[in-house]
Amino acid sequence: MEFKKTESADPLSLDATVASALRQIEDRKYAQELLDHGISRILYLGFAFKGKRVLIGSKFMMH
Repeated sequence: MEFKKTESADPLSLDATVASALRQIEDRKYAQELLDHGISRILYLGFAFKGKRVLIGSKFMMH
């Protein structure tokens, strides 16, 4: 899981922030310890916040 906050007034910024969170999970290899233990089905979750608005995105990975 990755949580990110945006200050942008652009309504599409939540979508971009969720995409950034999901990319960060992959780029920084957050799932590596799970993979090392033989877990191959992993659900990535990205949370984007703008004030009281929240957008949650997910990506299911089979390694």
